[in-house]
Amino acid sequence: MELVEKKHRYVYLLLIASTLVIIFLVTFVYIRQLNRTILDNIISSISEIAAHDKATIETYIEICWEDLAEIQERFVSYGCETTEEIESRMDLECEASSFAHIYLIAEDGMLYTDHCGADALVGVSGKENLLSCFANGEERVVARFDEQTAEDGPVEKRILYGVRLHDYVVDGTKMFAMAGVSDISSIQDKMVINSYEKDGKSRGHSALVDLDGSYIVDISKEGYRNKYRNLFDHLAEAVSSELTNEEVAAKLKNRETFAFYHSHAGEEHQELFYFIPFEKEMNLYFIMSLSESV
Repeated sequence: MELVEKKHRYVYLLLIASTLVIIFLVTFVYIRQLNRTILDNIISSISEIAAHDKATIETYIEICWEDLAEIQERFVSYGCETTEEIESRMDLECEASSFAHIYLIAEDGMLYTDHCGADALVGVSGKENLLSCFANGEERVVARFDEQTAEDGPVEKRILYGVRLHDYVVDGTKMFAMAGVSDISSIQDKMVINSYEKDGKSRGHSALVDLDGSYIVDISKEGYRNKYRNLFDHLAEAVSSELTNEEVAAKLKNRETFAFYHSHAGEEHQELFYFIPFEKEMNLYFIMSLSESV
């Protein structure tokens, strides 16, 4: 009798243990699936906002390119045949446009500006990079273009938009491209994420980078004071990350849409980075960074 009771007790204990194991496994699978569902919902929400903001910026860039093409067409329609006429017309066009400056770049490296004067592409910060923006045969470009208008003056944060010119000759000089530069705020203001603010503190940021990770617009709304000039410098300082710099670089090269968590020392929460590529012609990525606290 005692042996039977022990056997029953053993069976009960085994059933209880088995039940607890099953409950644990079911709970583990449920929690894991729940976390996956929550993350999928977060990614879905972020992707909708990112796609909307990216489309807004893409449209703005397209408008800037179209404005430059129309300016060049007006040069022709107004019969501008000399560099003096071109420079005078550029001055008028600049006043009427959203560009801070307009540049006409000749194939021989001469630069004609809206403030009447020609110089080689050297000596003033950023100008020597105008031709290099088209180094890979691009027809249209958008790039970071910080200008220092005086030797000891402040560096002005700019965005450059450029279009290639074909068969356009002025005073016997063949023109290579036209570029317009605008203050960085023209794009930066379109990237403020108010929906994730709490108690006056932003918990979400966005940025534009090129395929090498260089910031076109910095990840922080306080972009002018952001010390990080390259995405990979920022990621290299992370204390934990779901992706290595090499893996991120490969995904950028393949123009993938992807997301991952990373964190830095001294930060209370992890950040979720969401990457979405622009149209291939633009060679840019839109990044949305969201604090895990959201």
